[in-house]
Parts: sequence; C-alpha cells; structure tokens
Amino acid sequence: MYFKRIIPNYESSLMTTRKMLNRLNKPNDLIKFSQHFIKIKISEINDFPKLDLKDIENDITFGKYQLGQCMSYLSSMFREKR
Repeated sequence: MYFKRIIPNYESSLMTTRKMLNRLNKPNDLIKFSQHFIKIKISEINDFPKLDLKDIENDITFGKYQLGQCMSYLSSMFREKR
C-alpha cells in the first residue's frame, strides 16, 4: 500500500531543504554557548536583542518544528542544571 507524501507547502519544504544542505558542513558554533547556561532573572537583562519570530524561523532554525521543540529542550536543560 502506498500513500501520498505529506508536504503541505512544497516551496517552503524546498527552501528548508536548500538551507539544510547549505549548513550541512558548517561548524556548529552554538555548541560552545550551550555548555555555559546559567539561570538569570529577567530583570538582569537590559539589552537582550529582540528577534522577530519570522527571523528566527527563517534565519536561525529550519522552521516551525524546531521552534515548537525549543521550550521542552530548554526546560530539560534547566532541570538538569539544578
């Protein structure tokens, strides 16, 4: 039995695939920062850059799936550091 592929937006999927291929051999510079998570109070942050959700989705992640997973990831990271 065969089923149709689930690709809701072909153009978006093609763009995501191209971005993934372009980043395939790029070094992961973020790994060095993730080893230094510290818990801080929101009142201690005065100049944190504000990013638009579209900027994050298009330039930092590969789409909405990763954005949906980030809260659970960060939550687990902070639980482990206690």
